[in-house]
Amino acid sequence: MQALCLSVEPGFGGQKFQPEAMTKVRKLRDAFPALQLEVDGGISPSTIDQVGGLSRLQLALALQMSTEPIHAGTQRDELLQTA
Repeated sequence: MQALCLSVEPGFGGQKFQPEAMTKVRKLRDAFPALQLEVDGGISPSTIDQVGGLSRLQLALALQMSTEPIHAGTQRDELLQTA
């Protein structure tokens, strides 16, 4: 079983991460320890430390908006190792 949790308001890309979304993620994790959790919205190098304990992250826009797109793959790997 898996769940996708939005950490932004639905509608458009490029929004800021809303840290209060992680309260819901923690509640889900406590209630369903085996649940595969994924967060989508506002994940970037500056917010990655706030989203630990997840199974998956949506990072597409963070990588597209990178100031060094040639290094996007390396940035992705670094973000995933940190999470």
